[in-house]
Amino acid sequence: MDALRLKGVTLVYGPAGAGKTTFAAWYAYSNYGRVFWVSAFEDERTFRANMAKLGYAFGDKLIYWDAPLVEDLEAFSRTLIDEAVRQKPELLVLDSITELTYGDPHGGVKVLHNLIYRLIKTAGVDVLATAERQVAERITYIADNVIELRYDVYPYGTVRELVVRKARGGRAGYVVPFSIAEGVGFVLISAEPSSKPGEVVKTGVSCIDEALGGITGGAVTALVGPVGSGKSTVMLKMAEGLKRAGKRAYYLSFLGDAELLRAKYDVEALNAPLDVDAFLLQVYILAVKQKADALFIDGVDIFARFFDERIFYIVLLELIKLVKAAGIPAVISLAEDWGLLNYLDAVARISNRTVTAVKTPIGIAGSQRSCD
Repeated sequence: MDALRLKGVTLVYGPAGAGKTTFAAWYAYSNYGRVFWVSAFEDERTFRANMAKLGYAFGDKLIYWDAPLVEDLEAFSRTLIDEAVRQKPELLVLDSITELTYGDPHGGVKVLHNLIYRLIKTAGVDVLATAERQVAERITYIADNVIELRYDVYPYGTVRELVVRKARGGRAGYVVPFSIAEGVGFVLISAEPSSKPGEVVKTGVSCIDEALGGITGGAVTALVGPVGSGKSTVMLKMAEGLKRAGKRAYYLSFLGDAELLRAKYDVEALNAPLDVDAFLLQVYILAVKQKADALFIDGVDIFARFFDERIFYIVLLELIKLVKAAGIPAVISLAEDWGLLNYLDAVARISNRTVTAVKTPIGIAGSQRSCD
């Protein structure tokens, strides 16, 4: 995905806890040298401490105003415009306009419209405003860019998505998963596809290398079979073989058994979180940022069991995008194919420790090999 370029007036909306303030801090910190921040619900000391934990130590690039109770919005607007002209920031953040219009939601929107217009015309600054949906829906017409942050909570984890509803001079109408983590901050789980041709990698496990031809960079290979069919063992042996060949191959398990696997096999095993945005962040860091040589992920369809099929499809499709962007091979195991054969690059069925190639760009479909 192209980097977000939000010039002019940007409106960011979503439910409480979606990450609106963090998004604003991330974008301001990454793109502007001098920021004027107006907060309706947080004091400066708390804000700076919270943002520093996420990696955004603003220092003296930030001018901060507390505005928890604005009784006269028009008088506040005049003072704010005068201060913006004096301070000359590059960006003004209004966090949040829901609170600023609380006492007079309908009249307040008109004042805000006038405020934003005058800020741009008089002070020449970009404006980023956060809001709850009920206020955002009344002012989208004055925004050059509109970003919706979705935040769904399930019994076992969360799903976060950024929706570009409107973008002046750019592409809109698309969705990107994101994550928020201490020390990492706001992360869009996205990357540009690799332009390098995928390298064919031999795993050292003969049944896979002979039936599938090996595994390919930028491709996702699925091993499909019921519980006890040997999928996990085959994947562990593949990861072990690549490590012995000097490759950085990571094996991700949702069972919390990484320490046991490291003791039993010569693999770099990690515990994978059963949480959509945390899991995608883990894959993003390993594949895109740390540039691992290969990933092995056991039982990805656990997301269908603990969340629902829609969430599982989101996870799998985003995983495919990240693998293609990184240009590395990934091998996943599934209890069934979920009707996704067309989305996967290579597929093999495992039964009684026998591998049958169903789909492969480099091997021979239908070939069968024993893994004993």
